[in-house]
Amino acid sequence: MNYMELSKSELIKIINDYQLLTRQLLAEVGPDPSFDGLSTGNMGNWYLNMQDDMMVGSSRKLKTLGFSENEILQGISTRQFLSKIHSEDIQKIVDDLHALRNGHIIEYVAEYRVKDTKNKDRRFQDRARITQYDSTGRPLLLSGFTKEIFLSDDKEEEEQNTMLDHQLPALMDNLTETKNRRSLIMELSKAVFTAEQKKSPLAVALLNIDDFNIVNETEGHLCGNRVLIEMTELIQKAIHENGIFGRYRTNEFMIIFSRTNREKASQILEQIRADVENGIFSDKVKLTISGGVNEYQGEDPCKFLNAVEEKLSQAKYCGKNIIVS
Repeated sequence: MNYMELSKSELIKIINDYQLLTRQLLAEVGPDPSFDGLSTGNMGNWYLNMQDDMMVGSSRKLKTLGFSENEILQGISTRQFLSKIHSEDIQKIVDDLHALRNGHIIEYVAEYRVKDTKNKDRRFQDRARITQYDSTGRPLLLSGFTKEIFLSDDKEEEEQNTMLDHQLPALMDNLTETKNRRSLIMELSKAVFTAEQKKSPLAVALLNIDDFNIVNETEGHLCGNRVLIEMTELIQKAIHENGIFGRYRTNEFMIIFSRTNREKASQILEQIRADVENGIFSDKVKLTISGGVNEYQGEDPCKFLNAVEEKLSQAKYCGKNIIVS
């Protein structure tokens, strides 16, 4: 590309695009707790500028699809990319990108068929999440990675299905036998979509066991594990079938209250808080719990979840053993 031939506005756009990508690459130097699994697939990482729909990165995948080195350097448009996809898989990709852009889903996962430069059938899976927004909340950058799925014959397909069956427990927390963080994020994405479609209320809460590290340090990790199991049983009993529940972090739990407003969710959480304060765990441990709850108002799902996190932080800052709504 001859930059001397470009206009001022074209040069400014290139600079802005590079700044957008640079911010993301710098952010990935450290772990990103907001997206489990954002890592390098066997076909590489890629980034989609959601302002102009231009994709960069994952050169191995793009070369496999027949794009030249020069095309890859300049960026591949969504239209160019979709032209390489099996016709039966295109609509699902378009629908999911639209849902992601409008905040109806949190995570983008697409599996699709392509033909490589040797006309060989291959199958890829993309996984991505919006990682940058502008000041008005519009999505700026979609960051993801691509894995190739190998299914060469019936035997290998059977092995792949067996592996998938073995991976299903990865959506469950082994200790508490409840949904884990990844599974909860998936459930939240579905709950947001349902709330949008049915115009129904949705509240999400995070509960954190106060000073849980002291339990591990003074009573040992085995006692700490029993505390987590008993806490799980207490919360599940309190919510009955009113919410989707799981272990979000080490000593932190998430409850997704579908068809429930903030007031009703807060009442349930306050009862949980009181039950914890009045209970005894592992036959000897007294505990308290802090919580934050927020009601979905149509905002971006990531911002919605961040608001719940902020409510929980306020509860911890205000002295713990409190529910902030």
